Amino acid sequence: MSPESTNLPDQPVLVVDDDEAIRRLFMRALAGAGFETLEAASGEQALSVLETNPVALVLLDSQMPGMGGVEVVRRCRAREETRTLPIILVTGQTDVSDRVRGLEAGATDYLTKPVHLDELLARVRSHLRGQAAWANLLTGELQRRSEAVAALGRIRPGETLEETAEAILSELLRAHRADFGMLVALRDDGTAMPLAVNMVDPGTYLVRPGVALPAEMAAHLRRRAEQGPWQERGGMRPEHVAGYGRTATETGLGTIVHHAPLRSGMRVVGDLVLAIGTSGDRTGLAPDRFLSAVIDYAAVASALLAPSLEAREQVGSERSVLAAILAGGAFRPVYQPIVELDGRRVVSHEALTRFADGARPDLRFAEAERLGLGFDFETETMRRAIETARRLPPGTALALNASPRLVLETDRLAPLLASADREVVLEVTEHVPVDDYARFRAALARLPGIRISVDDAGAGFASLRHILELSPSYVKLDISLVRGIDADPVRQALVAGLVHFARSTGAQLVGEGIETEDELRSLRNLSVELGQGYLLGRPQPVGEPAGRATA
Repeated sequence: MSPESTNLPDQPVLVVDDDEAIRRLFMRALAGAGFETLEAASGEQALSVLETNPVALVLLDSQMPGMGGVEVVRRCRAREETRTLPIILVTGQTDVSDRVRGLEAGATDYLTKPVHLDELLARVRSHLRGQAAWANLLTGELQRRSEAVAALGRIRPGETLEETAEAILSELLRAHRADFGMLVALRDDGTAMPLAVNMVDPGTYLVRPGVALPAEMAAHLRRRAEQGPWQERGGMRPEHVAGYGRTATETGLGTIVHHAPLRSGMRVVGDLVLAIGTSGDRTGLAPDRFLSAVIDYAAVASALLAPSLEAREQVGSERSVLAAILAGGAFRPVYQPIVELDGRRVVSHEALTRFADGARPDLRFAEAERLGLGFDFETETMRRAIETARRLPPGTALALNASPRLVLETDRLAPLLASADREVVLEVTEHVPVDDYARFRAALARLPGIRISVDDAGAGFASLRHILELSPSYVKLDISLVRGIDADPVRQALVAGLVHFARSTGAQLVGEGIETEDELRSLRNLSVELGQGYLLGRPQPVGEPAGRATA
């Protein structure tokens, strides 16, 4: 058995010629060499055969009645199934124009008549070997790509966006051993932030995770990513930044950088960047075919990263809104009086915050906490409340809400409280738990001349724990105990018990949320000393009447 016969294709060779004698001659030569054959007597018949039969190669006469060989080549190259099919055009000795037109149409090679059968077989074998090598290479590439895509699909999002990006990039560089890789977030504000960077030569590259790319580079990436995947020659070393995104001729760089956008729906949210040398990646994948692999990987990376990128963009937008509120002072303090129920004398004012956009204060503060701005909002609104409270009637205390976290930051809180021109009462709510009461009491002891009030007593276990652990001067009854107390013996009994407890510990009870005279009368009959609510005065800016209470 000859070496050639061991590498015969699984599919036949199609011989196309209107001259039956020549057609039979070629078919006998091919059959003698071990090839299977099919035949067609015209261009039209050849296309019909190709539509229904897979073939390994076409031996095609250029001059035939009706549809000539060049037109057959042109139509084959227009069909997906035959776009890369080897086609050897058989032309006359003097038909140079046919050969040129055939090669331009996509013919793989040509033979001139009279055809030497040994040359015919040699050319057929040569092109089939090339086709087999191409198929093996393509199969290997597709296998690597399939394995890489599958590996990406097994990645579970990390605790942070950056961890997920690093896992994706590590998997891709393991699969292709590229020179450089980067996943970058393209943000709505025009900046480009690397999420993960991996490179062969990290010491001399400019980019670092978490450090925004130069503005020129960011603008280039955004502009190109909006147009789709692309290739360019370039680098990201410091000396290359000024020329980033220029053509290979201009930059003279030997690295081909492949880019594929990360998308969330139709929106571009990032860019996958993989760079290889001009000779291909170190697994042998050529640059002109590497981009299609990068596109596949970007699709999977988008599925893993886009939701978090969108969420981070949303958070960034929300943070910008809240930061603008703080910077522009788009809020103001209002004060609600706390009064003696006997005589209705104002003893203090609770400072509350109203936002210029009408947002509910509890929701706005919760939003700020979620976005990492809770501390800033709390201190700035408290600062404004203390400054504005200087215009409140003298002889009244100022009640300020403070989270346990702010209380523990005594270095920041103490100077704020010291700037007040009156006694300060810190109200501690049950909404944020205290993990270490000993530490919390020590922090309170370092604050200058304050008194403690526990808010929302009766609403849950946390408020009762605050009362037991903090020995407050004031205990504020939760509004759920006050509302309708005049007609509810159970509420009355519970409040009576709290009155007894307060007297035993030296605290004063404050009935919160009083809206009717009947509620006020019931609380007074139960010996609750202080009250707060719309009946006694609504929250108002300094200088505006709060309601019926008197100072």
